[in-house]
Amino acid sequence: MSNIGHLESLLGPLPADIKPPLQTIIRELCNNWELGSVSDGEKARNARLYRFDAVTSTSVNGEFTINHGLGQVPRNLIPFAPLNAIGGQIVRLQVTRPADVNRVYLSSPDTNAAIAVLLEM
Repeated sequence: MSNIGHLESLLGPLPADIKPPLQTIIRELCNNWELGSVSDGEKARNARLYRFDAVTSTSVNGEFTINHGLGQVPRNLIPFAPLNAIGGQIVRLQVTRPADVNRVYLSSPDTNAAIAVLLEM
């Protein structure tokens, strides 16, 4: 997210009467950005991030996949620990092959561990 001052400076050449509403929009977007409380498969509130829950393989470093089905290749995976229940954890993950339009391919030395990730589109 860009610096608010920088974004507002880009309004410089615009007519003075339309700057205040655009400044309000910029401040609202920058100051109220959040992921929100997303469930498995849902998009985050203000970001191109989608949450997915999965379980690592039952064998050490065994490959497992997350079937995202978003129809395009995600750019990044962000592991996170939900704070609304006991037991949330972040485990070590390794990409085993490039993601595709349906799946993300991972492995972990942590076996049978429940994980939550955000995929960036």
